[in-house]
Amino acid sequence: KVFCIYNGIDLTLIPKHTGIYEPKTIISAGRLVPWKGFSVLIVMMRSLPKWKLFIVGDGPMRKELEGIAIQGGMSDRVFFLGQVTREELIQKIQKFDVFVLNTSFESFSFQVVEAMAAGTPVITTNIGNLPEIIDNGKSGILVAPNDEKALISNIEYLSSNKIFREQIIVEARVKSQQFSIQNTLDNLLAHLKKS
Repeated sequence: KVFCIYNGIDLTLIPKHTGIYEPKTIISAGRLVPWKGFSVLIVMMRSLPKWKLFIVGDGPMRKELEGIAIQGGMSDRVFFLGQVTREELIQKIQKFDVFVLNTSFESFSFQVVEAMAAGTPVITTNIGNLPEIIDNGKSGILVAPNDEKALISNIEYLSSNKIFREQIIVEARVKSQQFSIQNTLDNLLAHLKKS
């Protein structure tokens, strides 16, 4: 018999959200590689002229991505923050309107779970096990990878519809607890006792 027990994340280290964030700001994080879809996020910003995008992480595509932002005349709205510690990333995530992960390959995303627990609404892709982490339309929003139109419409809707935004945040906090270290240990112990 095969049982799925998810990776455990220490969610007790995530501070409670103050409820204060900068409107019309997007944060994304990850290694700067092609399958993370950062180039699409940068190009997308042309259709969101009042928004700012902050990218956390480093990798071989950094210069190329910076070039896309400069060539598109968006260097004053697209910012590269480099690598930061886990604690710093969580603190940053809580200051933004929305967390977006436009990935086309993912196994288990710690960052998505941490953003959910941190109180920042998440928009990500419907690939890998991300649909197991996020209930679409309830604890976050799922779109197809690199679907620029879907990303834009959902970003704008999340930001403008405060009631929906708050519902997403509340549901996401609850759902994130399924991936806590304690829940992982409890599940492991329960299955060992059955063996």
